[in-house]
Amino acid sequence: MKQIDKYIVKSYLFSLIVCLISLIGLYVVIDLFQKIDNFLKKKDDLLPMILEHYAWQIPFNLLQFLPIVTLVAAILTLTRLAKNNELAPMKGAGIPIHRVLLPMFLIAFAISGMIVLLQEWVIPASAERIQASRVSYHEDMRSANAQIIDEEGEDFNLSLYCATYSIAEQTMHKVSIDWDTKDYAPRQIGDFNSNRLSHAYADRVSWDGRVWRMQNDSGLCKEVDLAKRRNGAPDAARPIESGEVLDLHFTPAQIALKIRNSSMSLLGGANTQFLTTPQLKAYCDAHPFHRSERVALYQRAMLPLSNMILFMLGIPYVLRRESRSAMIGIGVAMLVSFAYYGIAIVCQSLGSTGVLEPFLAAILPTAAFLSIAIYNFDTVPT
Repeated sequence: MKQIDKYIVKSYLFSLIVCLISLIGLYVVIDLFQKIDNFLKKKDDLLPMILEHYAWQIPFNLLQFLPIVTLVAAILTLTRLAKNNELAPMKGAGIPIHRVLLPMFLIAFAISGMIVLLQEWVIPASAERIQASRVSYHEDMRSANAQIIDEEGEDFNLSLYCATYSIAEQTMHKVSIDWDTKDYAPRQIGDFNSNRLSHAYADRVSWDGRVWRMQNDSGLCKEVDLAKRRNGAPDAARPIESGEVLDLHFTPAQIALKIRNSSMSLLGGANTQFLTTPQLKAYCDAHPFHRSERVALYQRAMLPLSNMILFMLGIPYVLRRESRSAMIGIGVAMLVSFAYYGIAIVCQSLGSTGVLEPFLAAILPTAAFLSIAIYNFDTVPT
């Protein structure tokens, strides 16, 4: 039995590596064709820049592709065994099919652990480098109506709103800035609550490589001391000098990770993939009405299970029919994957818009498909 296990492990790992390289390679080719114009505009160190960019995208690719690759590799392995007439002798020797699948099942379980490692450590630890690699090839990328909350200050919080933010220029345009006491949660722009210390407007806020500096291009930008204004002091407002330092505790890369706007963030969604689960939970606790992030929090626990669910959904089809066609097997894998992810995306959207509770939106597709997967796997002829 040990020799059979070694043979199956070797075959499955070979299929895994081939599928993963093929899928990532296909992604790189398609993505490179879409971005080639932006890469060519940079001219200097073109090849190293391309290699660095895609090298830092590998953690994201692995997180997205591993569940599908696990299923496709398992189907290809079983298809190869059936084509070589190796499954029938195993059954004839009295080896249950579930015992034959055990090595692949354990590898799939280990891949689930790898998914946890990627989402909880690798991607959050590499967040700034990933963001920097994405910025490197863009001529420009802008976000509209962006909001940044800086709670790192010792004496006050800073709430910053800008009409546009260019990560290529590392510049915010038409910037409204509010300084609040530490116990104040900002509600809206210009909310001059008694907890609000001061308010300012700047035409631009730019990064000079070390600090953020405010720019008064129009000559009309001012900072208003709200405590003085509430007391009726005539000198409550002062003009802002161009080049004046703004005490913002985030680098451009960190802002690109944190920034949010009315439609989407710079990297799509709320950048929850860059956060560890404790960080995401803390964010959800601080922003209880951000439903999409709460859905993402519950989906964190479901993602490693998707690996096992797809594995158990697709395998029974090959075993029942003992299909010898690799293309049919891959087609089955794609159909199963699209069905699972399609329903998961629909539930995520319903959870984000309030139709479903966030917890239900996250767990519903997993619970439904897991039940089907267990039933299918349990009814496989042994």
